[in-house]
Amino acid sequence: MISNTERSVQGPTRRHALALLAGLTAVPSIATAGGARLYALDAAGPRVGFTYTLDGTPMTAAMPVARAEVAVDPLNTGAARIYVAMDATNAKVGLNFADAALARTDMLDTANHPEISFASTDIRTGVDGLEDGVALVLGRLTMRGETHPVTLTAKMDGQTGLPSYLPEAATMRLTGEISRKAFGATGYPGLIGDRIKLDIAAPMRAV
Repeated sequence: MISNTERSVQGPTRRHALALLAGLTAVPSIATAGGARLYALDAAGPRVGFTYTLDGTPMTAAMPVARAEVAVDPLNTGAARIYVAMDATNAKVGLNFADAALARTDMLDTANHPEISFASTDIRTGVDGLEDGVALVLGRLTMRGETHPVTLTAKMDGQTGLPSYLPEAATMRLTGEISRKAFGATGYPGLIGDRIKLDIAAPMRAV
């Protein structure tokens, strides 16, 4: 890890970083914050794990992370922003018939809505009831074309939600739970439970 809270980015690298930040609708206010450091998805292949109940039995499935961006200012943690886009078309339960069922219009409706995205709106640290190093992330989740507020918890590098240092690379982990019915995914109501647990792990690298 590199302790580097005031690192400056020069020349083309700085222009690339600012262009990336300016393109994130989730973080428009950070574009002028010189203390923020930007991170993007480090490698293809990270996945979102999600847990659901099938006829009362807990089951797990996975979905690829298509894009992820994080902007962190250690001197202003509330201004940090997180954006994650997930590839719903490649969500896998592990059973062919179940994978096909996920794509149905009353489930993920992937033909019309191929991505699921999360954009943070506020990040809070030092929240009562949370273990040290865990941040509370308030944001908006968009699934099946519907957007609703959700609250997740976050860690970076398995150590802190928003570190006081800015490493070259880190792993971002977001966890939480949503109601699928709230987003209109109402298929198989007698077989699949409403509550879905999310576990997003994405390797990030500074840009």
